[in-house]
Amino acid sequence: MIQSANTTFFGTPIDTVLSVDSIVENETIIKVKRFMNEKYGNKYSHIPPHLSYALVPLPVINLEKAKNELLDYINNQRPYTVEFSELKYGERNNIFFIEILGKEINHLHQDITSLLNVYRENSVRTKDLERVNSGYFTEQELEYLKTYGYSRVFDCYKPHITIGNFTVPNVDVKELNYTLKELLSDLYKQRTVINNIHASLHYDADNQLNMKVIWEDTVSLE
Repeated sequence: MIQSANTTFFGTPIDTVLSVDSIVENETIIKVKRFMNEKYGNKYSHIPPHLSYALVPLPVINLEKAKNELLDYINNQRPYTVEFSELKYGERNNIFFIEILGKEINHLHQDITSLLNVYRENSVRTKDLERVNSGYFTEQELEYLKTYGYSRVFDCYKPHITIGNFTVPNVDVKELNYTLKELLSDLYKQRTVINNIHASLHYDADNQLNMKVIWEDTVSLE
């Protein structure tokens, strides 16, 4: 049992996570991620641009059932269109990201989150349980963490594509924000078709380069 000031948690710490996303192939975003790596030590540079729908702590023993139901759901989905919106900076996580607009995104997020939560068995990521007493989460995020094993769900879910962060000292965030907006200016309000959904069960890791994948699959939407 882990307690915060407002919420009591009964959760099983776990380090295996099922993530569901769509790979977004865009050369502009890839180039800007590389720029961030070369200039600012971006630890996300190796991760392909993607739009995340759900991240669910999942016991390996439940993978087969969860995978089968998830793939059945995905196989009934169709390609859809999204719009690239503004570049934002999340100070709490030190991440630059592009907001993504599209009504289908939230439907997919809600459906997949609810579908997979059945197989979670009250599991919560170890690193999230360790954050509970640090003041990292809002009260609403704590409630979602308790119910769904992840804090950024439903009205705390913000569709986005991560550009990256910085690990070097003495960065002028305003100046970097301006530079990134210039580099991404041609992308603003452009549309792209999402034609795949990718899922993977993997071990959590502080550095995603060290993340061990247990299972993954990518389904083309037709």
